[in-house]
Amino acid sequence: VAYHDDIDCTWHLNAKQSGMQLDFPDFDLEKPGEYQGCSYDFVEIYKGEHRVGRFCGDSAPPTATYYEKVSIRFKTDQHTVARGFRFNWAYLSPPTDTPDGSGEGSGAVDDWDSFF
Repeated sequence: VAYHDDIDCTWHLNAKQSGMQLDFPDFDLEKPGEYQGCSYDFVEIYKGEHRVGRFCGDSAPPTATYYEKVSIRFKTDQHTVARGFRFNWAYLSPPTDTPDGSGEGSGAVDDWDSFF
């Protein structure tokens, strides 16, 4: 199934204080022009108002963690289409007061005979 021509839509995701992970496990858009870069069909990612990058072809955005609002813009032209893309996001768990594990590495042992 391919996407349609002349699309311009944006998804807005609000990150939580503990963070949000965003990944694109499936990504196939129109290939970039030889000298124009990603000017035909592309996905742009914005962190707040700052553009993180523009992606097209089979060069998916890297998996990343965000701590502020993220916008994902999908824009297509009037011609060639491809399979499309899928993205996932997951809110990260906030840290707790209880550690997952602990250890001590001072190397100080008062009584070596009772240690063994």
